[in-house]
Amino acid sequence: MFKKRIIFLLFLFCFLFFPNKAHATLFINEFSSGTSDSDWIEIYNSGPNAVNLSEYIVRDNTATNKIELSETLEAGGFKSFDWSNKLNNSGDIIKLLLKLDESILDTVGYGDQGNSVGAPQGIETAGRNPDGSSTWAVLSLSTKAASNNTA
Repeated sequence: MFKKRIIFLLFLFCFLFFPNKAHATLFINEFSSGTSDSDWIEIYNSGPNAVNLSEYIVRDNTATNKIELSETLEAGGFKSFDWSNKLNNSGDIIKLLLKLDESILDTVGYGDQGNSVGAPQGIETAGRNPDGSSTWAVLSLSTKAASNNTA
């Protein structure tokens, strides 16, 4: 009986002080790279809970070109971040990383740097359709900070 109590207390201690933190289901959902002065990326939270985005960064194929995310993203929500003149018009790789260890949570390669989607031109954007899926498409109309499902 004493052993069972010790085991239970040990389990309880570990559960309370070392919780298994599950990372949110976040996606790079849309981006604009067609013109030098209007680059931006959109993050989509497909999970059931709000997410503190300060735990994440977005980076391109270089180590220095990054955005440190901020604010809270509600469940099912979309948030865009300006990235003026940072994405290559002809192609690049965009990565969503966990800030703690820079593990990759999501990535998209476009144009001459990947096979996810072609490079958007002019006012076009590239986005997942439906939101959060593995299907990418060049969109003729931007849905910045909103769902791509009707694009």
